[in-house]
Amino acid sequence: MSDDHETIECGEPIAELEALKESPSHGFGERVRRGIGRRRLAAEITQASVETPVLLLLEFLDLMYHFFTGKITGKGGPKNG
Repeated sequence: MSDDHETIECGEPIAELEALKESPSHGFGERVRRGIGRRRLAAEITQASVETPVLLLLEFLDLMYHFFTGKITGKGGPKNG
């Protein structure tokens, strides 16, 4: 496969389908873009609502681990050998 964008010649359009051809109504493109934007926003909100509790749980477990073991791995903290 090549990266060139080649146009495919389909031949003459079918007469019945050519008669049904209509141009989109005014604002159709904008409505499509808004619909895509709404779906994308809903997907991002859903992803955040699933990821946030998991990340909070992991941070809490990490905090408890470091609390009970006494090891601090972050910069600037005391060095426990």
